[in-house]
Amino acid sequence: MKFHFRVAASLVAGCAVLLPACRQDEGDAVQPLGVRLQFLTDEGLSSAIPDALLGGFLNICIAPLEGDCRSLSSFIPIGRPDGGDAFERGLFDPTADLDGDGRPEYPVRDLPYDTDLKVEIKAVMFPSFDEVPLYSAKFLGLRLAKGERRFLTVTLTPVNQFSTFDPTVLQAPEGFAGGRLGASVTGLPDGRVLIAGGFDSAVPLTLANCRAHVPDVADGAVCFYLMATPKAYVLVPGSGRIHELREPLGEPTGRAFHSAVALPDGRVLLAGGVDAAVLTFTPLPDGGGWFPGLVPVSPRVEAKGLLRTFELFEPNENALVDNPNRDGDPGRGGFTGLGDLATPRLFSAAALWPTSDALAPPRVVLLGGVDPSPVPATRPSMTWENWDSATGLSELSTGSLLKPRAMAGVARMHYDDSPEIWIVGGAPSAANDTDVFTIWQDGATAGSPFGGGTSHADKNFLLPAITPLRNAVAPRVHLVVGSIGPRCERAEAEDVYTPTYDAETGQWWCPPSVAPPYVINRATAATRLDAVSGWDPAADAPHVLGAAVTLGDGSALVVGGANGFDFAATRASHRVTWNESTMTAQKDAALPAAVYPVAALFPVGTATATGDAVFFGGASVTLTGSPAIQLSDAVVIYNQE
Repeated sequence: MKFHFRVAASLVAGCAVLLPACRQDEGDAVQPLGVRLQFLTDEGLSSAIPDALLGGFLNICIAPLEGDCRSLSSFIPIGRPDGGDAFERGLFDPTADLDGDGRPEYPVRDLPYDTDLKVEIKAVMFPSFDEVPLYSAKFLGLRLAKGERRFLTVTLTPVNQFSTFDPTVLQAPEGFAGGRLGASVTGLPDGRVLIAGGFDSAVPLTLANCRAHVPDVADGAVCFYLMATPKAYVLVPGSGRIHELREPLGEPTGRAFHSAVALPDGRVLLAGGVDAAVLTFTPLPDGGGWFPGLVPVSPRVEAKGLLRTFELFEPNENALVDNPNRDGDPGRGGFTGLGDLATPRLFSAAALWPTSDALAPPRVVLLGGVDPSPVPATRPSMTWENWDSATGLSELSTGSLLKPRAMAGVARMHYDDSPEIWIVGGAPSAANDTDVFTIWQDGATAGSPFGGGTSHADKNFLLPAITPLRNAVAPRVHLVVGSIGPRCERAEAEDVYTPTYDAETGQWWCPPSVAPPYVINRATAATRLDAVSGWDPAADAPHVLGAAVTLGDGSALVVGGANGFDFAATRASHRVTWNESTMTAQKDAALPAAVYPVAALFPVGTATATGDAVFFGGASVTLTGSPAIQLSDAVVIYNQE
C-alpha cells in the first residue's frame, strides 16, 4: 500500500548569522513554501511514498547557495500510517493535513526573500547526516519575493543509479517525443540544462536516392537522411520537468552536431553544425563491419547543409514579467546575437581560449572541422578561428593547424598555472603522435605536438568522448573514450604508422580499429597517455560513439555507444576514478556494466551544477536486412550522492 503527500516547507536558513545580505525582516518573511514531492521508481512517477521509505525521514534543506546544509536542514519523520503516536505516524498523522485536503503537509516557517536559494531533499532511514540516502533531489535557482507563496515540485530519484525520464514523465511539450540525434546538452549555473537543436527526422534511403545526395557513396552502403529542428528546451532535473523555450534557435532551419561552449557568465555559444545531412555506414573492404560518416547536403532552398552561423543562449532572456504559476519561470531563456563565423564549421573542436587572465573577456577557439570545399564536404580542415565575446565577432586566424582535423575531441588542460587545449584525434590516417595530439597554449598560432616520446598512432581517435578526472575546474587528467580510427601498420625503424594502398579504390587505407579508454595525463612535464587499470578490452565495451560526463566527486561516467563495427548500440556503462597518490585511473567495479537504460549511438551528456549527470538522445540503427533508424527521446539522469 502506498501513501501520497506534499510538504509545505519553510526554513530559517541562518541568513542573519551567515549572510548579512539575506533579507528576512520581522513580519516580512514569505509564506510557507509548498514543496510537492514525487518519486521516480521502476513503476514510474508517483506522489506515493515508496514502501522502502516508510518509517524513515526526510532531510530537507532550503538555504542560500553558500549555506551548509548540515547546519541548515531539518529531519522530518516520514512515519507510518499505523504508528502509535503523532511522531511515529509522521506525515500520516491527521494533524499534518493543514488545509484539510486529505494530503499531509509539514510547515517550517520564516523563509528569506530576495535571496538565491537551493533545495536539497534526502530520504533516509535514520536521522543522520552520514546516512546514505535512498532517494534525493537537488534544486537550484529558487528565489522568493516578499510575502510570496509559491509551490515547488521536486522529483526524488534513487541515488547512485540511472533514472529514465521519458516524455510522459517529463510532461514534455508536443514535438519533444520522437527523439533527437546530434543535439547539444549544456549544464547551466542555475541548475537547469539546455537542450538545443539536433536531428528530429531520420529516414532510410535507397542506395540510388543516397547517391543523389552523395554521388561517390560505396556499393552496399546504408544511408539515412536527417533533418534538424530549431526547437530548444530547458530541463529542470530537480523537478523532473522539461520546458520548451518560448522562441526557437536563431538559425531558422535548426542545427545539429554543432559546437556548444558554456561561457563563465552563464551564456552558451552555439556554433556551426549542419541542418540537413546523410548519415552513411560504408562496408569495410575486409568485410569486418561498417564505418560511419556524415555528409552535409542541401536538398531544398531553405536548408543550408553546412552552417557558418553562431548564436548565444541567454539564460534569462524572454522571462515572464508576471509569473502566475509562481514557479520561478523555469522556461525562461532565449537566443540572441545570430552572426557569421569566418567559415562553415562541422565537427570542429571548440573550447574556451586558454588564458591565465581571469578578467579577460571570454573567447572561444574553433579548431578544424569539415572543410566546406569541395562538395560534398567530407575532408578535414586546417583552419581555425576565434570568437570574441567583447566584440561578438569571429575572426579567421592567419595561421593553421599542424594537421587537418575533423571529428577531433578537445580537452581543457592545466599544467602548473598554464591552461592548455589538447586537440585529440581527428586525423583520417595518423602516422605519429603529432597527427594524434596537438597541445594549444595561450598565444598559439598552430599548436605544439604531443611530447610523450612514444607513438600512439594505432589509437587514433575519431569522435571521442573526453571528460576530466578528479578536478573539473583546472583539470590535469582527462579520460578519452570511444576510440575509433585507423590502425595502420607500424614501421619499427621509423616508429611511424603507414597506411596501405587499396588498388581497387585508389585510396590509402588503414583497417579501422577500436581501443579501450585511455587517460591523457598532464600532471607532470612529461605528457603521457595511460591505460585505465582494471579495464578488460575483451569484456568491457569500448563505447564507440558513446558519451562521458564528470560527476561531482571527480569520477567519470561513460555510457552507450557500440562495441564494434557492427554498430549495434549497447546499454553498457562504466565509471572511472582517479587515484592521485598513484597517479592512475581505475575502473570502478561497483557499478554494474549493463545498467544504462537506453541503447543508443551518439548520446550526449553534461554535468549539472549540482554534480549529477544528464544524458539525452542518440539513435540505434539496423544495418542488415531492412535498414532502420530509431531516435531516442529519453532523458537519463544519474543521481550522484
